[in-house]
Amino acid sequence: MLNRPLSFFRAAWSAFADGFYPPTCLGCGRSLWLWRDAFLCAECENNWSWLNDNGCRRCGEPLGRYAAGVCQRCRTKKPAFTRAIAVAPYREGATDALVKDFKYHGNRRLAKPLAELLAARIRRCWSLDEIDWLTAVPLHPDRYAWRGYNQSWLLVEELAARLPLPAAAVLRRVRDTPAQANLPVEARRQNLRDAFAATAPLTGKKILLIDDVLTTGATANECARALRHAGATRVFVATFAR
Repeated sequence: MLNRPLSFFRAAWSAFADGFYPPTCLGCGRSLWLWRDAFLCAECENNWSWLNDNGCRRCGEPLGRYAAGVCQRCRTKKPAFTRAIAVAPYREGATDALVKDFKYHGNRRLAKPLAELLAARIRRCWSLDEIDWLTAVPLHPDRYAWRGYNQSWLLVEELAARLPLPAAAVLRRVRDTPAQANLPVEARRQNLRDAFAATAPLTGKKILLIDDVLTTGATANECARALRHAGATRVFVATFAR
């Protein structure tokens, strides 16, 4: 019962600190006193890395500057999702800092600029006629109570206004699982097996699943399996980082 008040006080302290302490660049720590609404300094913005279209046509894994097609992992074991795309490479430049501040440090204001970049990438890769609903990778209720928000759903809310597309919470997390970060690929798959379920029939629907980061693709794959089990014909995945 203490988790919800704790998340409220964390959010309140974040708002208080933002008002009284100079903001700093999330990439290098440089003061942003004169640009209080910015998250990165000009130098970090100029050094920003982008993902291009030279990636696996299934999971988006970078294949090299001149490569194209499907990666070895997707050829060996075809994922349940149709295609995954992302905006920026994870753990390069300021991407890692932006994601962690958004996900773990209560910086909900990042939802808007991250969604703007993600919306542009989505429009470039797909026609909106191919998509019926937007949805997010869900958090387990216990994790949500502790964090106070689902960063992926914040992105969905911003994207729904920008694309525009209807959003629906058609997934739920039925089993809380240990953190994925330090697990090898196969262990991640086993860790998430049957952790998600659809909340309604999805017969014939085409779903765009949103998350902040895709690494091995295990979470996206299990969500896609649950959506397809409910009748979805295609599941696209879009994340900010890859």
